[in-house]
Amino acid sequence: MSSNAETLNMPMYEAATAEPPDQVFPVPQAAANHTVPLYRDPSDVRTILSLAVAGIVLVLVVLLLAGALIYQLTSSPSLVVV
Repeated sequence: MSSNAETLNMPMYEAATAEPPDQVFPVPQAAANHTVPLYRDPSDVRTILSLAVAGIVLVLVVLLLAGALIYQLTSSPSLVVV
């Protein structure tokens, strides 16, 4: 596994001395109303998806166990020991 990272140089401005620029990055007028695609590292996507699947499985197990507990609490006892 490699852990390379690229840096993104963004223009900065002094908030106290200057007005912020109208556009930090020039955007063509035709694309001004469209969403900007964002890209993630493939290992980040795999991690996010595996955490989402694990979360869904955990929720399903909790709901199943809650249903079993409610069933046990509402059913009458089948064996009475005297």
